[in-house]
Amino acid sequence: MWHWLTRFERAPLLIPFLIYASLRHISYSTRCTKCGKRLFDYEYCHVGLCDKCLKESLLRNPAQVYAQRSETGVSCVNYGEGHLYKTVARRVGQGRVIDVGCGRAPVLFMLHLQNRELHGIDVALPLLNRVKRLTESINFSAGDARGIPFKSDTFDYLLCSETLEHIDGDDAVRECYRVLKPNGVALFTVPNGKGASGKAPEHLRLFSLQSFSSFLQQAGFDIVSGRKFGLYIPFVTRLSGILSILLEKNLPFSHPLNISVPECLATHFFVECRKPAHPRKKARLFVFQKPE
Repeated sequence: MWHWLTRFERAPLLIPFLIYASLRHISYSTRCTKCGKRLFDYEYCHVGLCDKCLKESLLRNPAQVYAQRSETGVSCVNYGEGHLYKTVARRVGQGRVIDVGCGRAPVLFMLHLQNRELHGIDVALPLLNRVKRLTESINFSAGDARGIPFKSDTFDYLLCSETLEHIDGDDAVRECYRVLKPNGVALFTVPNGKGASGKAPEHLRLFSLQSFSSFLQQAGFDIVSGRKFGLYIPFVTRLSGILSILLEKNLPFSHPLNISVPECLATHFFVECRKPAHPRKKARLFVFQKPE
């Protein structure tokens, strides 16, 4: 239901988007640049790829895809998701902090005046170069979440907001576990796989709260808490969110209401984890050989 509803909401915005993109010289294509398929959705037009070709490109070379998007002026952060970033920022204490898949680093900018050592990594180098010019108090570096360029047991807090749904496999979450100190806190958010924001073109995997919690536990994390929130108002939230992106500022009702709701209505999940002080021992497999 949500999938078709949100597509129905996006369809009337296609023509206004194309007009806006032409006036602002933002790159777009009404046909897939790889297979030539006609695109009827503005979210695919600004990427220039159909659903199938986009997923193939993300699996093959995600850094190139997100770098191209940032170079063409397409926003990599929905300014209407301010409720997510504030929720995460309130749970961060003192110490060394890393934001994996930071994008424009909205959470880090909320924290950078509070005497912390802050690091952000992302695969989109052109975007990071622009963000670096805004502050010298945050350390930004290009890096893939599947191979975080830091030593093990380095950070007290790890943030990973709206990132893991873009990455196939479990390498990224295991890297998050590796660079976090024992007793360190990890804060994850992902969109509800069945919610209004879950079926974006670039999402390679869809989560429920239970499947996401299990995913984190399998990587070794202990779950501290899990929250379902974000009430979505059809048409109103979508239109205000688009305007917030174009104007690069939060507008009233531009994001789902920041209240706890049943999972069938939630737009996002927020899970707080902790790396155990003593990692769980995995069962050893003994191979008994017959005596010669």
